Amino acid sequence: MQIECTTTIAAAEVVSILMSAYLWPGREFRMTNPRPPNPPIRLTLSVNLPAHVVRRVQGIPDIRIADERGV
Repeated sequence: MQIECTTTIAAAEVVSILMSAYLWPGREFRMTNPRPPNPPIRLTLSVNLPAHVVRRVQGIPDIRIADERGV
């Protein structure tokens, strides 16, 4: 799964939610940004998120969620 954030604020909110779900950068997810420090910021997850975490992330404006197939 990949989460694309179009603002740095959205990225910070997503990282906060992931870390509150006990997921850690470098282990369960990684952050990439092709042109730092400008968005988009992409978070690639190596684990499946629980449904309640996905719902919290979906409530953040300025994000797009895609799975590995690009859906």
